[in-house]
Amino acid sequence: MTDNFKVGIDIGSTTIKVVVLDAEEHIVYKHYARHFSDIPTALVTNLTALKDVVGPSRFRFALTGSAGMGIAQRLQLPFVQEVIAAATAVKKLIPQTDTMVELGGEDAKIMYFGSAPEERMNGVCAGGTGAFIDHMAALLNTDAKGLNDLAAKAKRIYTIASRCGVFAKTDIQALMNDGASKEDIAKSIFQAVVNQTIGNLAQGREITGNVAFLGGPLYFLPELKKRFVETLKMDPEKVVSVEDGAYFVAVGSALSDEAKELEFKDLTANLDKAEAGHGIARDERLALFRSEGEYDAFIERHNKDKVKRGDLSSYAGPVYVGIDAGSTTTKIVAIGKDKEILYTDYGSNQGSPLKIVIKELTGLYKAMPDTAYIAGCLTTGYGEKIVKAALHADAGEVETFAHYRAAYEFCPEVTCVLDIGGQDMKCFLINNGNIGKITLNEACSAGCGSFIENFAQGLGMTAAEFADKAMDSKTPVDLGTRCTVFMNSRVKQAQKEGAPLADISAGIGLSVIKNALFKVMQLKDTRELGDHIVVQGGTFYNNAVLRNMEKLLGMDVIRPDIAGLMGAYGAAILSLEQTEKEMEEAAAAKATVAAAATAGATGVAASAANNAAATTPRRSTLLPLEDLQNFTVTTKSYRCNGCGNHCLVTMQTFPDGGRYFTGNRCERGEGKPKNTNKAPNIYEYKYQRLFSYPNVVDPAAAACAHDGKAAKNADASRNASGNSGAKNATRPSFTAKRGRIGIPRVLNMYEDFPFWATFFGKLGYEVVLSGKSSAQIYYKGMSTIPSDSLCYPAKLVHGHIMDLVEKGVKKIFYPCMPYNMEDEVNRTGNHYNCPVVASYAENIRNNMDVLRNEEIKFMEPFLPINDPKKMLVRLTEAFKEEGIKQSELKEAMDAGYKELEQYREDVRQKGAEILRIAKEKNLPVILLVGRPYHLDPEINHGIPEMIQSYNLAIVSEDSVYHMDTPKDELSIVNQWSYHARLYHAASFAAAHPEINLIQLSSFGCGLDAITTNQVREIMEGHQRLYTMIKLDEVSNLGAARIRLRSLLAVLSRRHVPDYKPLIMPERAYFTHDCKETHTILAPQMAPIHFNLVTHVLNRYGYKVVIPDTPKEEAINLGLQYVQNDMCYPAIVVIGQMLQAIKSGKYDPDHTSIVLFQTCGACRATNYMNLLRRALRNAGYPQVPVFACWGLEQDAFKLNPSGFKDVAKAIIYGDLLQNVTNRMRPYELIPGSTDKLYEKWLQKCKDELDHGNFLKYRQTIQQLVKEFDAIPLVPNLWKPKVGVVGEILVEYHPVANNHLEQVLAREGAEVVMPELANFMLYMAFDGITRHDILDGSWLRKVGAQMFIKVADFFMDPMRKALAKSKHFTSPISIYKVAELAAQHVSLGNMAGEGWLLPGEMTKLMEEGVRNVVCLQPWACLPNHILGKGVFREIRRSYEDANLVAMDCDAGASEVNQLNRLKLMLSVAKEKCPEGMHMAEAAETAENSLA
Repeated sequence: MTDNFKVGIDIGSTTIKVVVLDAEEHIVYKHYARHFSDIPTALVTNLTALKDVVGPSRFRFALTGSAGMGIAQRLQLPFVQEVIAAATAVKKLIPQTDTMVELGGEDAKIMYFGSAPEERMNGVCAGGTGAFIDHMAALLNTDAKGLNDLAAKAKRIYTIASRCGVFAKTDIQALMNDGASKEDIAKSIFQAVVNQTIGNLAQGREITGNVAFLGGPLYFLPELKKRFVETLKMDPEKVVSVEDGAYFVAVGSALSDEAKELEFKDLTANLDKAEAGHGIARDERLALFRSEGEYDAFIERHNKDKVKRGDLSSYAGPVYVGIDAGSTTTKIVAIGKDKEILYTDYGSNQGSPLKIVIKELTGLYKAMPDTAYIAGCLTTGYGEKIVKAALHADAGEVETFAHYRAAYEFCPEVTCVLDIGGQDMKCFLINNGNIGKITLNEACSAGCGSFIENFAQGLGMTAAEFADKAMDSKTPVDLGTRCTVFMNSRVKQAQKEGAPLADISAGIGLSVIKNALFKVMQLKDTRELGDHIVVQGGTFYNNAVLRNMEKLLGMDVIRPDIAGLMGAYGAAILSLEQTEKEMEEAAAAKATVAAAATAGATGVAASAANNAAATTPRRSTLLPLEDLQNFTVTTKSYRCNGCGNHCLVTMQTFPDGGRYFTGNRCERGEGKPKNTNKAPNIYEYKYQRLFSYPNVVDPAAAACAHDGKAAKNADASRNASGNSGAKNATRPSFTAKRGRIGIPRVLNMYEDFPFWATFFGKLGYEVVLSGKSSAQIYYKGMSTIPSDSLCYPAKLVHGHIMDLVEKGVKKIFYPCMPYNMEDEVNRTGNHYNCPVVASYAENIRNNMDVLRNEEIKFMEPFLPINDPKKMLVRLTEAFKEEGIKQSELKEAMDAGYKELEQYREDVRQKGAEILRIAKEKNLPVILLVGRPYHLDPEINHGIPEMIQSYNLAIVSEDSVYHMDTPKDELSIVNQWSYHARLYHAASFAAAHPEINLIQLSSFGCGLDAITTNQVREIMEGHQRLYTMIKLDEVSNLGAARIRLRSLLAVLSRRHVPDYKPLIMPERAYFTHDCKETHTILAPQMAPIHFNLVTHVLNRYGYKVVIPDTPKEEAINLGLQYVQNDMCYPAIVVIGQMLQAIKSGKYDPDHTSIVLFQTCGACRATNYMNLLRRALRNAGYPQVPVFACWGLEQDAFKLNPSGFKDVAKAIIYGDLLQNVTNRMRPYELIPGSTDKLYEKWLQKCKDELDHGNFLKYRQTIQQLVKEFDAIPLVPNLWKPKVGVVGEILVEYHPVANNHLEQVLAREGAEVVMPELANFMLYMAFDGITRHDILDGSWLRKVGAQMFIKVADFFMDPMRKALAKSKHFTSPISIYKVAELAAQHVSLGNMAGEGWLLPGEMTKLMEEGVRNVVCLQPWACLPNHILGKGVFREIRRSYEDANLVAMDCDAGASEVNQLNRLKLMLSVAKEKCPEGMHMAEAAETAENSLA
């Protein structure tokens, strides 16, 4: 019997949805509930209710959802990928839809329908989803519905970081602490969600037509939907009306073709397996306690660490109050004259920190007896300034010193203080009572206490209850050590696999402390921390965090019983000491006066006068109780028009008329006139000097016309120097004989704009600059950004281009510059530009359709500015259509070079002038270093002005680069011009005690993983403090201000040591003797190929061994010893090598390590140096690291015969990979392909040992013939999936989460590119550099000869495969280059460069329309040449089914598998008529075990 019910269940990351449809496909039952991570229980509950609906009848059923995937596999139930399910429901129920936007608990999707359908789904980041909204609501002490109600009453929107939920939280917390209204913050949160969704998923394709908004957040939160509609500027009629938007995915699963007819008993047959799962690492060795006795001893030990307390009710005398207004909590401690604690209060800010402080102080006043009085009050923490201003506290102190003072009181011998608060981590090392090093977390608050609290709240628990669960953990889950959002993805996977809550809680505790030790502190040797470690902050009340730290360090630490109150306790002590000091000084002054007044009086009278002066009690200026009880705050927000920044200022007015301002970058935001007597700031000078040219239309300059002093100074400087541009400034107007040309104010223009302004001026062009960077500029172009993990400076480019389009500019010039100018003073090994800076114009052309739609001429030539002779050739080619003679171009170019040098000279002179002024006025100097575009006020967020406000003079790296200073030896390959300036600046600061260095770095800047380590190494090697400020969309300066004040506070208490030269330890070399005596370890990359290559190397006398395949332990070692912003391949390679050395299998004194050194503009060039540093830090400096190819080959050499055999080995590897991947999916006899593979692997090795070219060719022919004859299943069809990407993650099974196995198990045929092509691509550089840039003819000929020889060896394989029935013959590298050139310039040579789009296009041409593009998270070249070309390839191949996968230590396999299933669901719809698809033998998840 059947009632034709159709049932769909959607189990998401946070909720479970059940729908039942009747025969007419109407919803007859629906249920929506949170599962609080207890998915099995939630499923049983919902199935029980479902039984009452469907009864004994049969019904069609399918599961869907990110968490439903694992449940479906374990319960052996039908599953449909969630985007496909949503699309099914859309097509059936609202077919008029053109675009679908769906938000879930931790997933976001966009699907485009119509003639060119596309599907998008978020990757590793869960920012901007339902879980994010829940967490943000908790910050405002409400729930999601309450957040919606607040947003409905909002009046304005603040800029909140949209990249990441953690960054957004940082912005929100600052707004709360500064008094912004909850209503405005709520609306701003929704806007951040909109920005995150559009910016991450639109990827160049506009959201247009009829749009359906689906999913729980968009269904239940109408204000969120409203923000989408307004941001997209949609006609309300285009918003598709959806009755049950929260249930659409569940409805789609019920309607899908994947649904199967079942009875209710089929649903419950395997429920006992719902909790099984073993994919994510769980290790009993990580258990917190081995026995109950060990736990009891732990508790007993920490119960001893208690502070002295007193009884406030009976206390008489002065009370000293410390207030710590932290990022998420507010703490008050009151102490007596003997430092005993009399009163404490600790509570959440609840979105109103000032209100909570007043409440806590009111409680203190009411508890105080009449015999006690408040003698002093000191504030600290994020809210230090506003609390001090509002409540008239006596003083404030930066929180680092408040925490240190408390730790010192507790343990005078303290050597290390680690504080983990709600959103902050602070660590400082102490040597002989002096703070020697301060480390704070960056713009990101990943892994802090608020993450634990928010996760607990999502489970309906308190943080304490959640922490207690960890005590029962037997096998904690290893969740990684990177971003909190990455951790969320791992938690989601652990939930899916049924990991007990206790194991998740213990795992989170482990991740928090790993994040602190290895990411924030970058700890390499635990001995750095000393023997007396004090841990504090509310997070350390979590015993799992505390215990994990002790286990990781292998030593006990001290956790005071007031760990969460230590900031307030230290503030109270500082207040006591400051008050007593002031009283002593006052008493001394009064005594002097009294002595003078009573000079003729008796000794008794004089003594009485002195005693009276000394015993006068001091009272605090803190507001009394009655004022606190009547305290109100009036808040007003407005835009300051004092300059082009247009700061959004929040003014709070207090009852006594006092006012407190936030959001302003200078005093004009407070209505004051500009301070013209500030310390000199070269950033202000450079910004004005850089863009002030007579032929340049600069809207930013127009906006600041009333504030032109800096510009006038810049013009004066240029007139004094006599440059031609400045002379032109005296002309009343500029005649643009060739019309207008637009230039975006971005990236390389902050380095080269003087050249281009002068160049175009000479040619008669009026240059239109895009506007000054701002959040509004960013929003203009955010929907066209192809990669979510790009740095903010790159993301801004899209908005600047859009700004020029809106200005009506029809010709835009934005050149690609792979090289920078070569510096004559401090030469480097090379002078590359960052890959993003070098060719970001490619991303603009490929992803901004507006350029085509508006018929805008977009000029993006690849230019060698470093070589004037070749530059002229390229400019002649670029401006051919403009009809400009080469002689005129040369004249303009020469003027450009002259002006560029003049600009640099002006900056150098200004730097010298600032140093001179600082010396005359005895001003401290900050050497603020970064990249040229950090000059942009939107990117640096006003940090230079903030530094200037402390009366500190500011110079930059390029303003001191010409100044002599002792050079420090570097531990890295120095091949970027920007970097060389940074290293010189570090050495310069180290040699000048009056100068301190602060480095700016943008989030996502992979290259700064190298520079920050090297600059730190130089500074700390000279015993100087190193400060780094991480920049992104986060606009509040709270964290930066704490860093600066901490630096100044330390400097005021610390003597700068005498300068001593920095001596780098000499590296170990691979010698000829090593060849005879050493085992040589090589990292794994491509298992088939490296098996053969190591065989060859062993034959030539090198004892090469590839250690065990790296697993979780090796990855963790990599994370510990490598700067965590380095790309994943570096972490994998270095982790594998360290694990091998530490394993005991190899004698470190007789072991070397070999790597491949690319020598290009990629970070891989420095893997060897990073590995040497890691080995040194791990205690193995004697292990040589050398290159088999590259700059540092030491004594490694292969003769021509050896190179020939290596080439043959790679070709054999490509061939075996090709034929096995082609035949294995279709083999009739299971295992026949692998059996043949083993046979021919040995035969290939035999030929490499004893063969010749004839035997080589015969081996290839026979190999192809035998594989071609493998019996296959008739009429079996599987979708072909190509795999491309960064070379290591493309081939390395661990780095790509065993992608080949996953695809095979999911029913696909995997198509891998040839590894040989990567070698040929590198050789091709010689051709490209000659034809496009500045390369020599000789290098081109050499490249052509290399490729010709390689083709000679590849030719037998090509011919054999061409003759086969089943295989595709590889094309030449010239053809791959030709295909790549259809989409990008061959000037893209960083990383995999043009090879990546070339391989994707090659696959398209071969009929492989499904492609997975793998890239390490934040891989710089792949932003442009991986994700960046997707839209361009889809223009040529409308059915291209492309998915990008970010590979990272914290990446979630669940999310990756979900997106693979989406891709394959689309691919499988194209099964040819007459063919059939086999069911996947096993689900892909099993391969992850």
